[in-house]
Amino acid sequence: MNGSTLKRRSGLAEVRVFPRLRSTNSKAAELVRQDDITLPAAVIASRQSAGRGRGSNVWYSDAGSLTVTFVMPTRKDRPATEVSLRAGLAVFDAISTWVSDDELKVKWPNDVLIRGKKVAGILCERVGAADVIGIGLNVTTDLSAAPNDVCRRGISLVNHSVGVLTREEVFVALAIAMRGLWDSDDWLPRLRHYHFLTGRQVTIDVGNQCLYGQCRGIDDTGRLLLDDGRQLHAISSGHVI
Repeated sequence: MNGSTLKRRSGLAEVRVFPRLRSTNSKAAELVRQDDITLPAAVIASRQSAGRGRGSNVWYSDAGSLTVTFVMPTRKDRPATEVSLRAGLAVFDAISTWVSDDELKVKWPNDVLIRGKKVAGILCERVGAADVIGIGLNVTTDLSAAPNDVCRRGISLVNHSVGVLTREEVFVALAIAMRGLWDSDDWLPRLRHYHFLTGRQVTIDVGNQCLYGQCRGIDDTGRLLLDDGRQLHAISSGHVI
């Protein structure tokens, strides 16, 4: 992938492309701390050897995966809980070019699903005045070579896509969607419409305990609403089991 071409087509101020990185998020954070990147920007790795998921999770990728970190200016009036939700909807919007909306869902807080299986994961971090948004997207990823758990729960875009599908085209669509969602004021109703967990019985690990109940949707600040039969919990961070 050519950084200059991707910059022109995406409308970003800067696109850095590296042949290999351990983690695009780590590299992006390093560039932010060194004040060596112009926002909005993207850091792409043709191959990523140690991509990070939430907590201690590792994100599996191969030569068919898009591994990118967007570096966006932090909006001080925006709760941090919104960032991964906006990013998830940006992935949804981007890949809906290739997959029908009825097969796509966004799952709080940071997953995008095709037919209930994970096609993309998102890891967001705030570094200084920048939001660092790492996205791993299975474009033509061969999941048969992945660990059993990843193979069972994951899916590649190529398996359900129509039209020409390359990492370059997916990146451009994703960058344009990310820029649009970053300043959008009408994103939340669409997210609620396509949210996978609403109405389902779920268990959420919130760190010091697990909560079980029915998901009642997402509130105006991006918190998951969980009704356990006794009270309505508004959860700002946690892991869906």
